[in-house]
Amino acid sequence: MEVICVDMELIDFKDTCKIERDTENSDKYGNLIKEVVYEGICLYEEGGQSYSNGMVIRNPFLFIPSNDVLIYINDDITVTTFKGRVIKSLVENVRDISMKSKPISMTRIELKQGMGK
Repeated sequence: MEVICVDMELIDFKDTCKIERDTENSDKYGNLIKEVVYEGICLYEEGGQSYSNGMVIRNPFLFIPSNDVLIYINDDITVTTFKGRVIKSLVENVRDISMKSKPISMTRIELKQGMGK
């Protein structure tokens, strides 16, 4: 697997992921057909932190090296870590990041509680 570094000081995209979304179409068995929104390199980080109703909630994060992908809440995500662990989750929140000090842009995705395969 190829490792792409945007900047060694900042982030190492060493994992891969596939982001899918249901379409309005279904197969002959009635199952919704999914479209692949993004498939490629990413960085999976376990345990980010957010606050909700006065409680601290820890959710994993995913970074992809692009702002050109339209990712929506509840899109399906399958992450394969560089060690081969497979994690399935849904998108909880999406933020586009652009750094002014360096010509870097990426997407930060907060995941709902992930499940191992």
